[in-house]
Amino acid sequence: MCVRMARAYAGAAKMIQEKPDEVFETILKKRFARMDPQLLAAAWKVAQKAHAKDIRVTVPQLENSQKVSLAAKLLDPKDALKSYDGLFSDEFVR
Repeated sequence: MCVRMARAYAGAAKMIQEKPDEVFETILKKRFARMDPQLLAAAWKVAQKAHAKDIRVTVPQLENSQKVSLAAKLLDPKDALKSYDGLFSDEFVR
């Protein structure tokens, strides 16, 4: 199941990057039908660029996420990780 989920997520990320207009037309316009189409198109141009091209998790990503959580006081400094060893694997997205 993990492999299938990872493949689906990778496929979605690839489609967002390679066919953003198709994603907009076939998915977003239907999902947000009541939203102003021009506003939705402008928002999609920004949001599409924010989507990952590579879905693998990296140590720098985890470090940055933890920094944001600490700065926002969502994570107590005593609970911050010093190492991410054993926390994640890329075995399902190879």
